[in-house]
This record gives sequence, structure tokens and C-alpha cells, in this order.
Amino acid sequence: MDIYVNHVTKAYGEERVLKDFSCVFPEGKLTCLRGRSGSGKTT
Repeated sequence: MDIYVNHVTKAYGEERVLKDFSCVFPEGKLTCLRGRSGSGKTT
């Protein structure tokens, strides 16, 4: 079963760290999020 993430937005107070984020995590596939330190990957 695939996992779908659609239109996710996250903010800390006035600081928006994600805006309208969407992606699909296909079943049986390895997926990673890349970004600089402090960019909100674990959010």
C-alpha cells in the first residue's frame, strides 16, 4: 500500500517551514528527504 501525503503546511508561529507539500511513498521503495541542517526534514 502506498502512502500519500497531500497539501501539508507546517509553521512555528509566524515562521512557515512547509507550504503545500505533497508526495507519494511507494510500497517497497526506499524514499528519503534531503535538505540542509535545520531545514525541517523531521517536521
